[in-house]
Amino acid sequence: DVVRSDKQDDNAAARLFSASALECAAQLPEDNLGLCVYLFVFGEFIDAFQSRSMPHRQRARIAIRTRIFLSTWKSFLKKQGYAENRHYISKQADDIFHILIDGLLGLLLIHRDHLPKGVPLLLWKHATMGNENIFSVMCGITPDFSLVQAILMAPHLRVSMLASMRARFAKAGFKEVASGYQFADDGSVDYKLLAEFPSDADLSAEMGCAIEENEALWALVGVRMQIL
Repeated sequence: DVVRSDKQDDNAAARLFSASALECAAQLPEDNLGLCVYLFVFGEFIDAFQSRSMPHRQRARIAIRTRIFLSTWKSFLKKQGYAENRHYISKQADDIFHILIDGLLGLLLIHRDHLPKGVPLLLWKHATMGNENIFSVMCGITPDFSLVQAILMAPHLRVSMLASMRARFAKAGFKEVASGYQFADDGSVDYKLLAEFPSDADLSAEMGCAIEENEALWALVGVRMQIL
């Protein structure tokens, strides 16, 4: 996943932030404590978008905690005189995380306050899955296609997409290029649960929990909020 990495391979990211990767890192806590915290924080945030069963109140807490975690990280680096370009995630990744956090919380409020009661919020649908499905089909026709080839593929795409929707994909091979692009099957989704949204009081309570959890996570790596 590092040498000759496929930047479009979802499975590489899925492996990095999987429970198995976190469990492996936790086997040597004295060497991997910072990595464990990193995998936990951002792995939970990814799960907040992808989980089909997580209550929205919990998603809100995870999103808020992720924002506070990023802010604390930057504050620590500034206080200690460390350069962000060496000790922080990339500017692009930071921007993406903040957009996703704002988007998640915004969608919760929009569904709660502006849509009819009972309309569930399916966060995993608010993603690039549609584009990825098309990209998957195009890779199946021509693995490394150009723009001209993509245009010429248009007639084939409709036929392939319709056929693919009638059958599930076989299990992806982790070593296969672009194998991360698949059609997702929602399976059994509790739509009633996903139509329940936190109140303002709930969000305030979750923010308090997120602050406490953030402090606990930084305390694990020896950073006290008092020094910030």
